[in-house]
Amino acid sequence: MVKMDSKARAKAVETRKQNLPQMSNPEERETVIVVDYHTGKIDVYSNNITVINRMTRKGYEHIEEQLLDKEVYSRRYEIDFEDMSKVITSGLFK
Repeated sequence: MVKMDSKARAKAVETRKQNLPQMSNPEERETVIVVDYHTGKIDVYSNNITVINRMTRKGYEHIEEQLLDKEVYSRRYEIDFEDMSKVITSGLFK
């Protein structure tokens, strides 16, 4: 078992408080990444709340949001093509 110091523990508790609840069924979760070479943009759609929470923690702002029973069901993000390596290699989608 790994022991966390009090600072790390407090940060973990705060992160959990900010996490959104999963609204989609496990078998319906998806993340779709579309690379538009013409506009130089990457379009990311996800209804997987783990991906949404990670995108939020990394500072990506959504451009579209769908709600279900007043809770976040999905979000869509638009990312510049130059930032693609940051998005793909950051562990957001594992």
